[in-house]
Amino acid sequence: KELSGIDYTKSTIDKYGYAMNSMKEFLKSVGRSDIRLCELNRSFIEDYYTYLRTTEELMHNSAAKYIKNLQRMINISIANSWLSSNPFQGFSCNYVNPPRQYLTEDEIDTIYNKVFTIKRLARVRDAFIFQIYTGLSYIDMAELGEDNIEIGIDGKRWIVIHRKKTGTRSSIPILPRA
Repeated sequence: KELSGIDYTKSTIDKYGYAMNSMKEFLKSVGRSDIRLCELNRSFIEDYYTYLRTTEELMHNSAAKYIKNLQRMINISIANSWLSSNPFQGFSCNYVNPPRQYLTEDEIDTIYNKVFTIKRLARVRDAFIFQIYTGLSYIDMAELGEDNIEIGIDGKRWIVIHRKKTGTRSSIPILPRA
């Protein structure tokens, strides 16, 4: 929490909190209130994953994220010599890329041409269309300012930013519809 806004976003801190609460509920479900690091083993991790999938009814990738958070804590424990062996050794719970559905040009046109009588909804539509044609995340779009607009080598306007999540520099042409 002390690194919130420095190294971690509030949503990342919140997700660690959700994972911690989930672990507490899992421990309750097996009649425990706590567990010592030295008691962690592969069976415990597999049981926790099963609990996430069944009792909490999480999809695989959501459960995998909780497991990855636990794995980070285990790695810190090993680095600090609080644990001598890795209970995750041989355990695999990788993210699975789901098939993505993309909007068709007709669907985008329908959204683009939709008339809203409520200004707030029109702004949401405009922001969404802007994101479609720039590929920017919401946070990157929300933090844009005039200082992010530059004239490119082609003489046209470009968005030049450092992405919030990755810190990488991005140069994005501003297409007419955007």
